[in-house]
This record gives sequence, structure tokens and C-alpha cells, in this order.
Amino acid sequence: MRLSLRRSSTALAALVLFCIVGAYLRANWPAVLEAGGAVTKFRHDATAVPCRDVHVVSCSEQPLHVGMIALGDQAPSELYRVLKDVVARRSCPLVLHVVCDPTTCEAVAALKQTWPLAGVEWHAHPADAGQARVAWIPTLHKAGWVAHLKLVYPQLLPQVAQLVVIDLDLLVQADLCQLAGILADHPKALFAAVPQQSDWYLGTLPDTRENVVWPAIERGLNTGVMVLHLERMRAWGWDQRWQSLVRRELLVRHHTGLADQDVYNLVALEHPETWTMLSCAWNVQLHDHSVTQHCDQPSHLLANARVLHWNSPKKYDAAFAEATYVRSLLAAAEAHSGLAASAQFTLRCPGYDAGGSSLSLAWAAVDTSWAGEDPAARADIVEGGHLDENNPAATRAPGSRITLVTHLTPDRLAALQQTLHQWDGPVHAAVYLADADLWRLRQFLEQVATLEAINLTLHVAFEDGGRRYPVNHLRNLLLDHVTTSHVFMADVDLCPLAGSRAHLEQALSASATGSAQRVALVVPAFEYVGYRAPTFLSLTTVQDLDLADIRPFRVDVWPRGHGPTNYTRLQSASDYYQVSWAPGYEPYVVLRTATAPRYPEALAGFGWNKVVYASALHRQGFDFIVAATTALVHLPHGPSRDLASFRSDQTLHDCTWAIAETLDPSVAALRAELTQNEPADQAPAPPRADGPNNARAAQIERLARKRAQRRLGARM
Repeated sequence: MRLSLRRSSTALAALVLFCIVGAYLRANWPAVLEAGGAVTKFRHDATAVPCRDVHVVSCSEQPLHVGMIALGDQAPSELYRVLKDVVARRSCPLVLHVVCDPTTCEAVAALKQTWPLAGVEWHAHPADAGQARVAWIPTLHKAGWVAHLKLVYPQLLPQVAQLVVIDLDLLVQADLCQLAGILADHPKALFAAVPQQSDWYLGTLPDTRENVVWPAIERGLNTGVMVLHLERMRAWGWDQRWQSLVRRELLVRHHTGLADQDVYNLVALEHPETWTMLSCAWNVQLHDHSVTQHCDQPSHLLANARVLHWNSPKKYDAAFAEATYVRSLLAAAEAHSGLAASAQFTLRCPGYDAGGSSLSLAWAAVDTSWAGEDPAARADIVEGGHLDENNPAATRAPGSRITLVTHLTPDRLAALQQTLHQWDGPVHAAVYLADADLWRLRQFLEQVATLEAINLTLHVAFEDGGRRYPVNHLRNLLLDHVTTSHVFMADVDLCPLAGSRAHLEQALSASATGSAQRVALVVPAFEYVGYRAPTFLSLTTVQDLDLADIRPFRVDVWPRGHGPTNYTRLQSASDYYQVSWAPGYEPYVVLRTATAPRYPEALAGFGWNKVVYASALHRQGFDFIVAATTALVHLPHGPSRDLASFRSDQTLHDCTWAIAETLDPSVAALRAELTQNEPADQAPAPPRADGPNNARAAQIERLARKRAQRRLGARM
């Protein structure tokens, strides 16, 4: 599965300000960063090891390089969440280095292009660039060779002197720029890390096999957060030295258990001058066997945490005493607006220009060549590549010619799930939601993961405070990512019959429509009479539909919308037939991707968007050919917010008319005709003073006024 995220650049004034103030206070909260020498004891002694109070009192112009390993189906989502915290709390410019698989690299490219972040430079590094250096290492880590990629940073980033490395299963609660100078006081140290907060390296955990645990200094180090001096590592001969140590150790251990973490611990043990210690607060590890007595002030560790790290195999489901509290912090971080995150740095450090754009990120399942072969026996999984061994595209309708594209809000996710049951080809869906609704998307993905070999790409467009649903922007976003020869433009509340993909591809093959550049293959649309629950799920052809239960879509309110499809002829047709365009026609069509026009983004919300698009197809010379063997059936639902606004708000209604008339001359003529001859859902009469639309609008206004008065009273 894929996921991509996109945001327009409009600011959320009040909400952004609230988030900025809150996050600014947290980011500037006093932090203690302790640095020790190359010692063999992990307990911090405040009298022996000088502590350094780090207060963010000014902004730095020196950029901080941050490295992340982002591979697998969950990586882009995790990357986005972590970056929101990192960019919001920083006091310096950032240079981000993301080591990624092909689909996540695509996501990073979209982020670079569309997320308005001031003082941020993006670099995506293909993971296979480091494959040859680590693929030879046998490992029990479930991510396979990619779990060793932190070892190749010195060679992967030859121009970078220092790098802060973070995993993706983190909650960052402090300014990472505070780590910039930590190695300056230790001229021989190659890296700094936090002690491992479990007994893994002591070999005392249940079911731990002796040959899985690598040697380490006492409890060892955890590599979830590190500071690497890449320049010193290259001069020291890092690449040759760690490989020599690993080859020697493999004669005894046969494979790594915790991947790169085992190797860093081996180097630290053999060469104690090469590392120094970070305070435990920079990597508070959350799992059901945490041990923190070797940390300074262990009873206050969670309260003073700079970074929280879910390094248990159970990840966010790990059971520990403070799990509920920590999950609430995670939920708040996920709900934090990306727009607020982008604004906080410019508020704290004026002089940086974020520019205006939108946010895009991709979430994808990678193919089997990226997956590790052996599951970990028992390990604290190092985030950076939990890879899915299933390749959806390879097992479901291989070679599909048609991608179904649709768009929705979170309340329509059930309809999307129904489409996934019915359509066995590629599906691209754009979801318009707020950051706080991402949990609903995660829940949805968990549900559809049980479906057999789905081929789904999700694109998430975040609400930016705008009033209207950006329907045509979402459609264009989807068109930009379709890779098949043809695209099926559908709405999420219309579900295809089972076998539709095969029927449509057969229609493309059996006629000139498959090779023609300007053919719109029309898919007939139906709805159930009386909004009854659909019973079509086992049906495969139009002829199977019970015409006593269904009727042409919206025939009672807007007959022009699908009338030209000629449903009378459809009942007797056996394959396909050509129809003529008429003003007001808004069919659901399959187009050749290369010649599909873009949608006019000036139209948003409800009204006229498909009418204007079909008219554009007609003006550009497209022929409309009906596929008579399959259909779409409407899934009943309540009216959307945009439909209610279109019907009740006369100003919005008139504005939509005006935009449509500007884009399509036929709309003006159609409006004049409708005004004289017939009422239509597309062209409602102005609401009367005593009409239900106006009464409902007045009721909403009264409720809003009362809520505002209550909020005002609560503040006074």
C-alpha cells in the first residue's frame, strides 16, 4: 500500500498560534545534556561527570545534519510524524538525509517539493547505494540487510562532517540542535550514544540464546539516537575496522541479532576511546523490560525525557507502567498540525522564508526484494525498515491496464473499503483530512490489510482551514501518480460491480477504444430506490441488476447528469455503444492516462466539477462510448458538508455558478435554460425566507453564536 500526504499553504491562524506558543515553551524548557568520557561504568555520577545545562536562548545559523533510515510500508507515515516534532522544536537550520527504498524516496521528493519548511534542506539517498557494504552480514533482524545501514553513513555522506542519527519510532520532545556540539569536548570520540535500557546484552532476558547476544560494555549502547562524527570516522578507517571486527565475531555468533547496534557496541568495547555517552534523557526506551537504574535520576527519567523511543518488538503496544500516559503524548504529536510545525521555527528564528506550497508524502509496501529472510528470534527492533514481504501488485491482477482513482473524507473510508472488495486492480485514493484524523486512516489500513493482496495507493491532503473540499485538486493529484495506460475516474460513493476491471479491459481490447487517444469509456451509474442497503456485491454484470430495485443515478433530481448514457439501450446492449454529449452530462469515465485533461482547480466543493470536465472532453474531441457490461452502484450516505453549503448558502451557490460559467460557456446557456424550464439539484432556486434551507442555515448560525458566547464567557 502507498500513502501520500499533501497540504495547501493557507495558515490556520488561531490554531497555529496556539500550537506555536505551546511548542515554543516546551522546546525551550531547560534541558540537561551530559557528556562522559570513555568509561566502563554506565551509572552517571553528577559529582564526577560535569553536567552542562543547555538553554535555547538564541538561534544558530549553523545547519544541523540529521540522518534517518526510512524503509517499508509504515516509514513515510512515521517519517512525517517525527519530522513534525523535529522541525517544530529546532533552533537551527536542518539538512535532512533520508536513506530510503524507491517508494519512500518518492515520498521524500514530494515532501521536498511541497512542504513549506523554512531553513530545511532535503536529501534522499537510495538504500541500495549501501547494500553491497552490508548485505554480506547474516542477521536475525526482520528487516534484513537494511537494518545495518547506519554503519555506512561515513561512506554514504562523504561531504558531511557530523550527523545526528534518529530512528523513526521516536517521539522527539526537545531541540535536536542542542546535540550539535556534543563531540567537541571529546576530540577522539567517533560517536555518542545512550546506554541500552534493558538487560539484552547481559543475556538474562527470557528465551535469549547465547549466540544471539553480541559482546558489549555491560548493558551496551542503543543506536536509536546517536551523534556521529563522520569526518573522524573516515579518518579512523571506520569502514575497514568495523568489517574486520564483524568478520571475526561472526565466526562465533554466526549472525547479528540487533543488526547495526551489535556492531556499534562491538566497536565501543574493542576501542573505548571511540565513543562517549549521551544522557539517558535523549533516548528513553519504552518496553516491558526497561531497566533505568544506571541512568541519572531514574525516577524522573520519563518526566525529563528529551526523546521517547519505542524499541520493543511490540512497538506502540508495549506494556509498561506509564504506557497510557506516553500514548497520549504520541496521539498529541500525531494530531499536531504540519502547518504549525512549519511556522514555529520562523516565529522563533525570524529571517527564514518558508515559501508557499503543499505537503505530500507517500506510504507504500515495497516488493519482496527488500524484505529480510529471517525473523528476529528476540530483539529490540531497530526502527528503520520493518518491511512487508508481500508485493500486492504481483499477486492481484498483474498487468492491469486500468487504475481506479477516487477521493474522500475520513467518514467515507467504509465506502473505499467496499471498493477494494469489488475492484481487483490498482486503486489510488486521495483522503482529505486533518492531522488529528490520521488515526482513523491507520485504523482503516489495519482493517484492509486483511484483504487478499490489495493494490492501494493512498494520498492524504490535509485540511488547511479552507472552507471547501478541494475536489479537483485531489483528482489532479491522483492523475499525477497513475502509472497504468488508462485511468478510471470514480467517486468513492459509487462502487463498481465485481469483475468491472476485466469487463472494462475487455471493452478496451475489443474496440478501437483501447488504442484511441481521445475516447471516454463511460461506466453506467445506478442507485438503489429509497436509499436501501445495496445487495449488488455478488453481481458481475449490468444484466444481473434487478431493475425493480435500482434506477439511473440521480435520475429524479438531475436527469441531465446521466441521461445521455441511454439506459434504455443499455438494457439490451451486449458490449458497448457510442452516445452523444449533451450539456449537463457528468458520466464516470475511463480515459487514456496520457491524454486525460486536468481538472480546473478553481472549482471546489460541490457543484459542476464533473459537468465542466465532461464538457471539456467534448470540446477536445473525445468520443463517449458506453461499456454496457458493467456498472457503478451508489452506496447510500448522508449529505456532505459541501452539498449542504451549496444548497443553503446563496453566495456560495452563485459563486460556484460564476466559476463554472467562466470555465465552460455551455454552463451559462444551461443555467438560462434551467431558470426558465426546470428546477435541478445543480441549480437550486434561491432559498425562500421560510424555506427549509434557510431555516436550517439560521439554526446553524444561532447554535454557532451560542457556542461563541459560551467560549467567550469561559475566558472572562
